[in-house]
Amino acid sequence: MVTKERNAALKIVMLVASALTLHPQQALAQTAGRPLADVVGKTLCTYSKTAKRQAANLAQTLQRASSAAKQSRQAQQLAALALAKLPDYKEAAATLLIYATHKIQDAQASIENWTGENTKLVGQAMYSSGRIDELMLLLEGHREDGANGQDKTCLGAAAGGNTVNEFVKTECDTESGHNIEADNSNIGQAATTLSQESTDPEASGGASCKITANLATDYDSHANELPLLGGLLTIHNAGGFKTGQSLQTAAPTNKLISALKNKGAGVAAKLATVTSAAPTSKQELKTLLASKGERAKLQAANDEYNNWKPGAKPEDFDAHIKKVFGAEDGKDSAYAIALEGISIEVPLGGGQTQNKQLYSMQPKDLMAALIGTIAELQTAAATKPACPGHKQTTTESDALCSKIKDANECNSKHFCSYNGTETDSAKKCKFNATKASASDAPVTQGQTGGSETTTWNFKRKLQEECTKAPECKWENNAFKDSIFMVNNKLAPVVYGFTSFVVFSKL
Repeated sequence: MVTKERNAALKIVMLVASALTLHPQQALAQTAGRPLADVVGKTLCTYSKTAKRQAANLAQTLQRASSAAKQSRQAQQLAALALAKLPDYKEAAATLLIYATHKIQDAQASIENWTGENTKLVGQAMYSSGRIDELMLLLEGHREDGANGQDKTCLGAAAGGNTVNEFVKTECDTESGHNIEADNSNIGQAATTLSQESTDPEASGGASCKITANLATDYDSHANELPLLGGLLTIHNAGGFKTGQSLQTAAPTNKLISALKNKGAGVAAKLATVTSAAPTSKQELKTLLASKGERAKLQAANDEYNNWKPGAKPEDFDAHIKKVFGAEDGKDSAYAIALEGISIEVPLGGGQTQNKQLYSMQPKDLMAALIGTIAELQTAAATKPACPGHKQTTTESDALCSKIKDANECNSKHFCSYNGTETDSAKKCKFNATKASASDAPVTQGQTGGSETTTWNFKRKLQEECTKAPECKWENNAFKDSIFMVNNKLAPVVYGFTSFVVFSKL
């Protein structure tokens, strides 16, 4: 009977020993004076080190977006000037103008990510880091000076509670101060990792930590437990860290990190966003146009410019855009080289000006160049006459009609009529002043003298006559005079200028 009892007792001892072997870090109950387990302390520090870097990551993201917006505004100005100065590259310049506008919008969106809750969450990360750091420094500072192995400490080995090497300054990175470097770390992942720590916070040995002493006996009255870090850790009223409450069990309802655990991944993704800028230099243009993959970035802007009708869009976009820019793989495009040839007078102040090459201009120079170019185009539009009135004698008018032999062709002209009863074939098709006047062709028409003149309204001029005039253009079966052409060039330049003004407030 004694042997059976002895064997039963031995089995119990072995089971207890086995449990302690499998879970050496697990304290059986809270004990006054026990230190915080170093495993839990290092988990808190790992989170804190990441959390305190989120402000630096935010500063880096905002700086990237701000720089991209500034450079893209400069690219807008360059493209607007190219529209005015390089008519052969109208589509190329317009495509880059739209592309730069898209980049400014991307930068603005990146900045607007931080006008609400996301910035508050970054602040929460910094706040939680500060609270953790101070607690960890306090716990580590309460220790006996001496070699490892002493048990008088508030931050000890999970198994046994003995003093461990100091680690808070390095693991929590408490010495960086305000000069913290960005590292693109993921605050959402850090909060999740912290929330998965299941080790009991109380070390399994030691009883000399004054911070975790018996609150009820060491003070005249202390009826309640003492929560730390918003309840992530709790000192039991009778002393020691509250058993059964790991970081894993406390985290879901903990206000210090629960929001970061739930929403931190979104914050991390926005912090990792890199906003690229539109090109402002010859080398940047070369990079953008030097490969098919890079050129594909221009497709949305080029599609917006062309506003393709169904079936009109080129199947091979890369071939199209290479032609537009005069681009070849790995080489400077014809467009970039053409920009290099543009120089414009810009003011220096005090009545002085300087001729500057386009690529070398700073935003202030480009603004002045844009203003000057717009003024020049406006002056040209105001001073150049519309297509000139064409003076033509009645004899000349008759000569034009008399050359037409076919009755249908003759009658189709707004100033000719065919007389089938006329015996002289050279006189069958003749000038008809009444018909011309009804169709708004002549302003005046002499009826008696061959020396009198007919003033033709230009909009009714024949195509072959219009194309002879230096200030005119025949398009879509109608003329376009100099004022139209100047204004057509002016409009996109003004667009570029106003776009710059709108987005300069970023």
